Amino acid sequence: MFKRILRYLSLKRKKKHLETDIKKKFLTLHGIPSDTPPKDTFYYYDIINGWTINNNKINDEINDEIISLYYLFQDCIMKDIDYNTICKKIPPFVSDSGLNSESPVSKNMLELIINNFKNIPEIYRFLYLYDCDFLIQSLLTCHIEVKNICGEFYHLLNSGPFFDNCNHIDSVRFTCSADITKLMSYVNFIFIRLYSILDYVVKICFELDNIPNDFSKYNKMYSKNKLFGEKKRLSINNRKDTLFEDCDFIKTIETIRNHIIHDGIIDIRPKGYERYVSGVIVERFILFPDIKNGRFENYVNRKLFYGNEDKINLRLPSIIDEFNSRLLNTIKIVINNKKEII
Repeated sequence: MFKRILRYLSLKRKKKHLETDIKKKFLTLHGIPSDTPPKDTFYYYDIINGWTINNNKINDEINDEIISLYYLFQDCIMKDIDYNTICKKIPPFVSDSGLNSESPVSKNMLELIINNFKNIPEIYRFLYLYDCDFLIQSLLTCHIEVKNICGEFYHLLNSGPFFDNCNHIDSVRFTCSADITKLMSYVNFIFIRLYSILDYVVKICFELDNIPNDFSKYNKMYSKNKLFGEKKRLSINNRKDTLFEDCDFIKTIETIRNHIIHDGIIDIRPKGYERYVSGVIVERFILFPDIKNGRFENYVNRKLFYGNEDKINLRLPSIIDEFNSRLLNTIKIVINNKKEII
């Protein structure tokens, strides 16, 4: 038992050493870390933001525009009242209860509290404002999650090798392991969250177009049951270069997400591949099914074909980049359109 403990501690120290070592390198899309910055896309370790893509400018722009969305909602909801004065009198439960884990208030308690604080000026208006803020915060959180999980995907991909203690002949080999399962889980989560963003943007658009005028009661949100499928009712629907454009790119996001949620796994056994040349590893990759015109290629009951050898690790940053570009354009258009009205 003592020897087992020593071996466990030794492996733990070794893993910690490898973890520290990999953070000094640059992560490549091919899964082979580099000591110097590659010419194309790569990830580097930032002590605050974790694994970060080398061109991170659009993420910062999106964060700024999402913050602008909040202030737009605030201007629309709080027009004709002295917001700065009344805001100081609003108790914390208005912004936190039912929305934040820091608030220990139950549903029944919140109902009682609201009934007892009806005399607070504009309490229902502020409740509604913070409900809208929750929508916007949810959008921001999903965006950050996609960025962070994508970084963790490449961190794990570059932390190989997939194989230990074997003769590396010149070939392509695959393995199934806990790390490979985790890699595929990261990919699944990314596409699920991208679709979550589509839902949240639709909700925000509906809510922004339907802000109530009467705050004599606690209003239900118009967007409560709205999802991406109802985008056709929005004036921005099918706008070019937005998330609402009817195009193969958005169809691909929908197809992958719906398959993961409703039909199951992308591969019957998640596999990671390694290619060796002259006994040296030159790439690690994960394969993805063939997609045409935004849909999986299918034949009767079969729709997971790998004839194109699509390496998702090579394409993932470009997918995220196009999605983010459309997200940024969408938010800007929504903000500008609303500002023209108010």
